Amino acid sequence: MTNKITSILSDYELTLKDDSFGNSDRKILDEIKFVYNIDGTDTLQSIKRIFELLSLDNAVQLIELIYYSKNGVSVSNYNYLGKEVNFESLVKELEKENIIKIENKFLVGGNFIEEVMVCINMLKKFLPLWESQKNLASEMDLEVIRLGNKPIFKDEIYQIRPYMQEVNINHFIQSMVDFRSRFDVLNVAIKNITINYNDKSIELDFSIHVSESLKKTRNSVEIALPENFIVTKLRDQEFKLIPGIMLLDNSKYSINLNKLNSNENYIISVKGNISSKLITDLVKIKLYGANDNSEKYNTYWLNAIIQNIDLLEKYCKVLQIEDINIGVDISIVKLISSELPPELTDISKKTIEFLNAGYTTDRDKLFHAWRDLHKAHRNFRMDYANILKVINSISDASEFARYLSIKPPFHVAGVRRVDKYAGYIPQKIEVDILTDLSLTQPVANGELIFKKEDYINHIKKQLTLLK
Repeated sequence: MTNKITSILSDYELTLKDDSFGNSDRKILDEIKFVYNIDGTDTLQSIKRIFELLSLDNAVQLIELIYYSKNGVSVSNYNYLGKEVNFESLVKELEKENIIKIENKFLVGGNFIEEVMVCINMLKKFLPLWESQKNLASEMDLEVIRLGNKPIFKDEIYQIRPYMQEVNINHFIQSMVDFRSRFDVLNVAIKNITINYNDKSIELDFSIHVSESLKKTRNSVEIALPENFIVTKLRDQEFKLIPGIMLLDNSKYSINLNKLNSNENYIISVKGNISSKLITDLVKIKLYGANDNSEKYNTYWLNAIIQNIDLLEKYCKVLQIEDINIGVDISIVKLISSELPPELTDISKKTIEFLNAGYTTDRDKLFHAWRDLHKAHRNFRMDYANILKVINSISDASEFARYLSIKPPFHVAGVRRVDKYAGYIPQKIEVDILTDLSLTQPVANGELIFKKEDYINHIKKQLTLLK
């Protein structure tokens, strides 16, 4: 292997299993250059040619080299049921060559490589029998595959993903790598990341190193940030603010190197907005609701977890995700209506029918609904206004909160009565549950308990006072 190839590999701390690619260095370098500079379909074709040029083992490692490059190069998305790759023969070859390492390293991307390797993993582990033995490269019309003896239709293919490793975390990693590359010639490392789950904001602290050679050749360094991002501060290692940042336009900043000492580290802080997709890829939330699971309590099990924590730890030292919101809906319409006088329940029912009739063009239906509602009101002998006042009181959010119980690491951040009514009775209460996660505490488990029996007794007591 030539020194040039060795240098490229060592630069990314990767090595090959054998001593040569089996092809000329010039072809290989041309392929690397092609992948780096061309997007879209051409990139796919380039990666295909790498597989054609090289032995399978070396091709896998070369694509690994490109995928984990310093620049965080991402190739285009790819449908793994498409025509571009003969997965059947590729899987057979992988099994024959006994290449196991790719399963751990490659299942982390939202791009072509991820799709290839996810498909390989799926085929090897879960799909020993294919409905058709034909070449998958020409099987665009393949409708059924088999998971053991169970048929899986193509439209259901993504239902298999829960059986595989999570892969979406790479979108977040990719965005951080791309962000880091914007700092031009500065030696940059991601130090801290703080994300607010609720308001979709992100704060990043980057450690930058100003070399003496850089100061000799430049007076300043420009940083072009993504839209909606700003530099908030520049500090030294003792967290003292340094006045060395100048805003050039909406997203471009200049760092005055004359304000910084040579061969010292500084912290530059950046703040902006993060997409909902990146956040949901980063954090998985699960809520296991209760279906009247006891007469005394309803229990809601809560779970939040940072995905692929081992991978994240390679890219940042500190990651905080704050205000992770798990919304819980608690139905109260049945609890209240079951304790109301039958006449009022009938009024509530007739009110809903009247409102629904109003959305139609059927005048007869509207008239009959109005007549039934009027009759129900006429037959009602209790103090109607006072009952509505009690219903409003017992469904008040602050009153309802007394019947909720939760323990750390979760806490109740908000309780709201839904404004949409079922007649005169509120439908449900919405509860916001918050927690924080970090690299040191990547998982949060807990329970929200609704004291249903106590709440029903409270309803009965308040209605009894009216009699």
